[in-house]
Amino acid sequence: MTGNSAPLVSVIVPIYKAEPFLEKCVQSLLTQTYSSLEIILVDDGSPDNCPAYCDAFAQTDSRVRVIHKRNGGLSDARNAGLDIAVGEYISFIDSDDYMDAEAIECLVQTAQSTGCGIAHMKSFIVDSEYNILKNQSGNTRSVKCFSAVEYIQGMCEKRYSESVCDKLFDAALLRNRRFEKGRLNEDFFFLSLLLLEGYDVAEIDYSGYHYYQRAGSITNSGFGPSLVDSVKNACELKRISRVICPAAEKHFARLTLYQARTVFITMPWEYTKNERPEYTMTLAYMRECIPFLNGSSISKVDKFILSAINIAPKLFISILSKIWRYKK
Repeated sequence: MTGNSAPLVSVIVPIYKAEPFLEKCVQSLLTQTYSSLEIILVDDGSPDNCPAYCDAFAQTDSRVRVIHKRNGGLSDARNAGLDIAVGEYISFIDSDDYMDAEAIECLVQTAQSTGCGIAHMKSFIVDSEYNILKNQSGNTRSVKCFSAVEYIQGMCEKRYSESVCDKLFDAALLRNRRFEKGRLNEDFFFLSLLLLEGYDVAEIDYSGYHYYQRAGSITNSGFGPSLVDSVKNACELKRISRVICPAAEKHFARLTLYQARTVFITMPWEYTKNERPEYTMTLAYMRECIPFLNGSSISKVDKFILSAINIAPKLFISILSKIWRYKK
């Protein structure tokens, strides 16, 4: 899709220590079939050759804009890009990922044909050699539209993507919205707050995004700050939805319970024994959501685990800890 009538799409690329991947990422944007692009490369104080690479890309293609800034993390880098973006649509891509040549064109066509403020495509999961590990789509190119609550439910049940990188946003939706610096699981929290305002999502059955899955990445590792914060985030969103979107509250409560169950299964026993904040706060969030347990889609086994922890937390967490250590 080309021509003067094509709306401008701003693609924001946060960059930090991405030297081995940056060329493939940026080239995948420069070779898009949709040419009405503003490619914003945000050098987040990267200590390698990425800053020089960014400047070189800008010299070879006028669509590339570069920001050099002090390191502030992923959310801060994305916000810096949002601050200067002028496109009618906004898209994000992580610097170690890449897109198919038709990806942005498909997203724009989907957004325009449905009138939805958010368009979503599916992904290929790839390894370090870019071998495809998983294809999330049937590649039928069919389009479905979901209400905000339907999409929230799908995210909370781990059926729909919570990433912002496989989506296209109407820029008007993001005009006064920014990522919260320092928050973990920032994509899920950001997207959930946006959906709670009632925006529909159009999903195309097409894998146009290639997500590089690193071994031992945050999303694939066990117990840690990201997992603990996922419980906090879900419970915070439950409280927010009670006020502005009551239909979504039960879905965030369900996610709080499920994530709390995962925390308690993987948490080292010392955290529980010494009543560290990771234990006490997770237990408090879980107990706040226990009234939603019977009405949730959580399995019978997980319901039993959560009920048992609610009654005698230290006893059952000690048992779970021993089982987890044995399995590992």
